[in-house]
This record gives sequence, C-alpha cells and structure tokens, in this order.
Amino acid sequence: MRVDGWALDDQASIGAGIGAVHVWARKIGPLVPGETAPVFLGEAALNVARPDVARAFGARFNRAGFSLTTRLDPGTWEVTAFVWNRRTGRWEDARSAQVTVR
Repeated sequence: MRVDGWALDDQASIGAGIGAVHVWARKIGPLVPGETAPVFLGEAALNVARPDVARAFGARFNRAGFSLTTRLDPGTWEVTAFVWNRRTGRWEDARSAQVTVR
C-alpha cells in the first residue's frame, strides 16, 4: 500500500516548511486477540514533486509532496498522516482516510 499526499506551511521561509510526516493506522471493527491499535506505519519520504500543488499555491511548493510505501493486514483501516511544522516546532495537522485491504 502506498500513502501519498502533500503538506505545506504557506508562511515557511524555505520550501514547504514541513519537517516530517508520520503515518499511523487504526483497524476499524472488532480486533482479534493479539491486535493492537493504532499501528505506526512509518515516516514518509518528503520533497516529492507535486506540480499540482505548485500550480495551486506557487512554484516554491513544487516539492510539497510526501510518500510512504507500507504493508497492512487485510481489513478496514483508518490511515492518518500527522504533519510536523518546522517553523512552529509542533505537530500541526492530521488528515485521515479509510482504506480496505484485501
């Protein structure tokens, strides 16, 4: 499974202003013995080209994308990407999507 997206701080002085994106997953529905929730999937690679974001927000945000390739067991999951803002030094935003792995 691949998690792709974009994040930016429009007040950043250099680049997109994002220092990290951590991706977590939480299984939806009843857990079976031995399962825990949530699960840390990893830290996404930053500086991925996103010409669509550059068109919408300006050329300096051309590399505002992130990407993570990971594996999840079958089931329905809520996958959440948490964004670390370099300028403020805080986890500032999170976006989730529900996915079904077969």
